[in-house]
Amino acid sequence: MSLAELKQKERVYRIQSVFCSGVRLQRLCDLGLCVGSEVQIKCVAPMGDPIVVRVGDCDVAIRKADAKSIVLVAV
Repeated sequence: MSLAELKQKERVYRIQSVFCSGVRLQRLCDLGLCVGSEVQIKCVAPMGDPIVVRVGDCDVAIRKADAKSIVLVAV
């Protein structure tokens, strides 16, 4: 299941893998979205993009296109 498929306020998931490379991968890792991190959807914009994700103690807004490259597993 990808991060883009989650609904708002669902349970916590752990990032299993991130399918991107280069600058995009570095940007996601800098935001805390790297393998092993636990995430939860906080809210979704009215048109569905961007998505606000809770990573640790921080809320991060990411594009749906980036969220599709993040694969999750249930904790």
